[in-house]
Amino acid sequence: MLNEQHSESGPCEQPADLRSIANVEEQLLQAVRNSPAISAFLHDGQAGGRSVQQSRCLLRVSSEALPNHLTASTLAGVSRISVPPQIFFDDANGSLIAAYHLGLELSGHVGLIHGGFLAVVLDECMGRACFARLPERIGVTVHMEIDYRKPVKADSMILVRAVTERVEGRKAWVKGTVMSLGDVAEEVLVEAHALFIQPKWASSMEQIM
Repeated sequence: MLNEQHSESGPCEQPADLRSIANVEEQLLQAVRNSPAISAFLHDGQAGGRSVQQSRCLLRVSSEALPNHLTASTLAGVSRISVPPQIFFDDANGSLIAAYHLGLELSGHVGLIHGGFLAVVLDECMGRACFARLPERIGVTVHMEIDYRKPVKADSMILVRAVTERVEGRKAWVKGTVMSLGDVAEEVLVEAHALFIQPKWASSMEQIM
């Protein structure tokens, strides 16, 4: 079962050149429709009797926090995270898959997406995936290992897949991958493993899911 989540207001809206945005939106939507990995993700959820939620917001960022948020504000916009990602959550399984368009201004080497940016996106997706499995539904990153297997081209689309592999009390171990999107192969470009923990002061943190 696929349900769509609707945000209440601004955190997912990105002012930009409307024609450019429309083109990127159409490319991303078409790639999502044709993605074998997304189809498999939806099928797995349905086969397991779980509800898969669709959204354009990875994290629920309050309007007060939005101006200072790295991915929802600072890195969002034309030639960066060009449009809000297309995300599918399987919270009962602690997993998600997200489709992004990454613009030229996210480059490190010319024409290639900066590895540090990819680490940020992996960290957020992997964290969000496991938050649903933690008692207070929030956590922080303790440790992350990343293997950069192949370069990620700028002005391209990617898939980020995050799966919670194990949960023990306040700890969650998560695997993440970055894959190419828009080609049949959907090649693995980056792999990551991370440990997240729900801190003892979790009740004082703002909820973001």
